[in-house]
Amino acid sequence: MSEHDPDDAGPPHRPQNRQTSASKLRRGGRHCPVCLEPLPKNAGRTRRVRYCPACGAHPSQGKHCLRCGAEAVWESRQRAACRSCALHGSKREVIAPPGTP
Repeated sequence: MSEHDPDDAGPPHRPQNRQTSASKLRRGGRHCPVCLEPLPKNAGRTRRVRYCPACGAHPSQGKHCLRCGAEAVWESRQRAACRSCALHGSKREVIAPPGTP
C-alpha cells in the first residue's frame, strides 16, 4: 500500500511552458496575436500600441471569431488571429462571415 495521504494535495501545478506557449502568447496582450512579435509601448511608455509594426496587424472593429464569436480579432493583410481563443490562420479560417452570430 502507498503511504500517500489523499488530503495532501501537494504544491500547485505550474506548467513548464507558461511563458513560451503560442496560445498564451496570442492571448496575453504583450505579443501580436498574428505573428507573436512583442508589441512595443507607446510614446508615453504607459500602454502597448494597438498596431503591430512587424506584420501590420491591427484589431478589427465589428468582426467576430469563427470559433468563439468574440469581437477580439486582429488582422493583417493575409492572416488573422483571435485574441480571445487564440485561433489563427488565414482570414477566412478565423473571421466569421457577416450575419453569423
